[in-house]
Amino acid sequence: MSQPLLGVAAVAELSSAIGTLVVSATPSGIARVEFKHRVHSCAEDGMEHLLVEVEPAHREQAQAWADEAVEQLDEYFMLKRERFDVPLDGPHGDGFRVRAQRALSQIPYGSRLTYAQLAKMAGNASAVRAAGTACASNPLPILLPCHRIVRSDGRLGAYLGGEQAKAHLLQMESVGLTGR
Repeated sequence: MSQPLLGVAAVAELSSAIGTLVVSATPSGIARVEFKHRVHSCAEDGMEHLLVEVEPAHREQAQAWADEAVEQLDEYFMLKRERFDVPLDGPHGDGFRVRAQRALSQIPYGSRLTYAQLAKMAGNASAVRAAGTACASNPLPILLPCHRIVRSDGRLGAYLGGEQAKAHLLQMESVGLTGR
C-alpha cells in the first residue's frame, strides 16, 4: 500500500508496457514513481489535497520535473534512453535501506546483480535480506533500477510492479543492449 506523499506539488502519468506509472514531484525533483494499480485510493485523495495547498511557483517547478521524468521514462521504454538525469527528491535518510536504494543508481543498464551484491555495495555484505527490503520499499523504481537485482539462484525475485513487469524490464534492456 502506498503512503500519502508529503510535499508533493505535481503528479504526471505515463502509460507503459508494464502499466500506468504515476510520477510525483516536489520543487526539488522526483519524489516517487508508483505503479497505478498499486496506488491506494487514500493516497490519491491525500495527493489531491496537498496539490491544492501548494504555492503556484512550487507547483510549476514540480510539474516541470514530473513532465521531464515522464518524457525520460517514455524514451527509456522506446529504447532511446539508458540513464535518467532528472533530479530526485529521495530517498531520504542515512540508514542501510537508503544506502542500498542509492546504490541502485550505480547498476549499469542491462546488468543484473544479486541481493548479496547490492548488500555489499551498500556497505554490509551480510545484510542480504535488508537489501531485499530496500528494493521492496524503493520509492523510485526504474529511476533507481531495483528491477536489476535478482536472487543468487538466478530467479527474478519479487518486484513492486509484479514479476511480469520485472521480467519485461530486464528483457527490454537486453534487447536495448543488442540493438546498438
